[in-house]
Amino acid sequence: MNHIARSVILGITIFFSAQAAFAEIGECNNLPAAVTAAEPQMAGCLPPQSPLQPPCDRAQLDVKQFFNIEAILPAAEPGQIYYEGKIRARGAPAGTRRFVFLYGEGQVLEQYYTDDHYQTFCIL
Repeated sequence: MNHIARSVILGITIFFSAQAAFAEIGECNNLPAAVTAAEPQMAGCLPPQSPLQPPCDRAQLDVKQFFNIEAILPAAEPGQIYYEGKIRARGAPAGTRRFVFLYGEGQVLEQYYTDDHYQTFCIL
């Protein structure tokens, strides 16, 4: 399936194929210990409950819906939702590290990680 993404730059709408962008997403290698420790916590936070409880709350992972505006990841199918979680120590700034998990059918379908605030992703 070929996904089409749209970008508006300086009032000019540009349509392009997003297929090539996410076809290049590789496996994650040599992740920091804090990231590998937080990965199962993130999976345990889905689907998010209200109010969020630790470690899903704002103090640690801050789990919320991710809209894939950058169109780097494959488009979510109907009934699927992307969620993001910020990776940080309790009370510390989030920085640029994020998990993005695709959730649907009552389970995590795909797991991604970015250490540069959505510029690039790898598959967990």
